[in-house]
Amino acid sequence: MSVNFSIPAILDENFPPALRKALLSHGQNAGADNIVNVYGSLQRNVLGHARSPGSIPDVGMDFLSSYIQKMSEINVEFHYTINSPWSEGIERTQAGQKAIIEELNELTRIGIRTFIISNPYMVRLVRMKFPDVGITASTNMRSDSVPLIESLLKLGADSVVLNKRLNRDFGMLREISKKYGDKITVLVNSTCLWECPLYDYHSLETGFVSRFTESKEYSALVEPDFCFNYCLDRYLEEPWNLIRSQWILPEHIDFYHQIGIKNFKIQGRTLKVEDAMKLVRGYVERKTPDGHLFGIWPDFQNVLASRANTRSESLDFKMIPVKTIIESGFLNMVASKNRPCSWGCCECTLCHRVYHQTQNLF
Repeated sequence: MSVNFSIPAILDENFPPALRKALLSHGQNAGADNIVNVYGSLQRNVLGHARSPGSIPDVGMDFLSSYIQKMSEINVEFHYTINSPWSEGIERTQAGQKAIIEELNELTRIGIRTFIISNPYMVRLVRMKFPDVGITASTNMRSDSVPLIESLLKLGADSVVLNKRLNRDFGMLREISKKYGDKITVLVNSTCLWECPLYDYHSLETGFVSRFTESKEYSALVEPDFCFNYCLDRYLEEPWNLIRSQWILPEHIDFYHQIGIKNFKIQGRTLKVEDAMKLVRGYVERKTPDGHLFGIWPDFQNVLASRANTRSESLDFKMIPVKTIIESGFLNMVASKNRPCSWGCCECTLCHRVYHQTQNLF
């Protein structure tokens, strides 16, 4: 089954040739999956991009222009992220709008044809000032219903990345797909906690700090890693949250396609070239890298181990083999149960049970 993938733009000169080689190997034609775009941004831009300073390479406009050209040669678009949900309101000031429009003019000049946006006012502004560009409503806009998607499209968006909390709400996914199948994308490998209470706050925080011009401004904050460490601590204390997190395994892509999902987005803008390509190959080949859940979250296990060490602890859980998750019938059980995950886990202990199955193998 052929589906479309949006993958992270690793801003390294070695990434375009690596992607070219992969496309030649797997085929970018009828019957094969399509890598339709890469997404990313410069480290610094006027509105921000929802990543902390220093987490993505500090390259310039000339590098980006050459990068976009190399992607164009293999029929892969570059979608530019201006997906900070809050930019201190500069888009509502005359000086701010002037700076924004100048930057967007420069980006369109070098070949950007689609912007990923989290701010509804910016969706409207970009549509008015740049009527020919594509606009994708970011997952940070939390689109999780047919009426909300409809409103975003009327506002000016051309497509929407769904709220990842819908990844296991198959009834809603079917309904959304019936009406907007070509216009929606699902995110497959977020490391976010299921129903994290800090999600909106964290989005605002990363949008804010992504506008810092120097990483030392970020490190000067009180508890700069507060949100991230909260999530890590929850995973360490309640590791079954690793199952509850709304991931979509490579092996499950075709199941989602059968219910109408055609477009999938892979997270990982901060990865190294080799890790990003390994991850993309996994989804294209429908086989989770290394055969365990951390294979879709490159380096996340090391991050957890580091946090555990900070807490003077050790990781008290083992690898989570994907084979066990699949053989447990997890996905079919989620799809067939009568209560949505948003109702809570009191009567449904599926994620707990599957997690313990994966641990009892060793």
